Amino acid sequence: MIAGQTFHRWTTLRPTNGGKQWLCCCDCGAQKAVWVGHLLQGNSKSCGCLVSEVTSARNTTHGMGSKVGHNGAQHPVYTAWLRMRAFCFNPNNPSYKNYGARGIKVCRRWLKFSNFRDDMLPTWQTGLSIGRKNNDGNYTPRNCRWETNDQQAANKQNTVRVKTPKGKMTLMAAAEAYGIRLDTLRMRHWRGDRGARLVRPLTIPLE
Repeated sequence: MIAGQTFHRWTTLRPTNGGKQWLCCCDCGAQKAVWVGHLLQGNSKSCGCLVSEVTSARNTTHGMGSKVGHNGAQHPVYTAWLRMRAFCFNPNNPSYKNYGARGIKVCRRWLKFSNFRDDMLPTWQTGLSIGRKNNDGNYTPRNCRWETNDQQAANKQNTVRVKTPKGKMTLMAAAEAYGIRLDTLRMRHWRGDRGARLVRPLTIPLE
């Protein structure tokens, strides 16, 4: 059985035509009956939206070059859009467990690259990656921004919540509240320190 499996942009829903075809849902939301052989052999990858996007990538410019640049490389904004979709829609992607499997979704508006481009391209700079302000929130215009590698690393630390005498808080917030270096708290947390022991004052050696 291939129920619920993903084949490129198709996700199988239920068998039809005596099991020779499967009703599938494309990442863009379109549904269509697809021959099983075409799914397994990779002959059908989407409802047609993939071909349209590739064609548009070759022909459409948007102020900072095309999706596919003159040297054949994808524009980083387009790459960010593809990665975002893979994280949320493709169970075969190594990062899916941290995104789609957790219920993180891409908003309907951003299912089309042109909308994502219009919303995010004006603030994009070389070297930045897309990040979410709330790591438990979805990919939406209001929740997303371009971030440096340091900002993304800091956001990941915000997902670690610990119990302290002042209540439950993120590891980064605990570092600020108790005046302890984040690296020190990370090491203590990794060793298994919890509660008051995690945020205990640093020992100052006597001279």
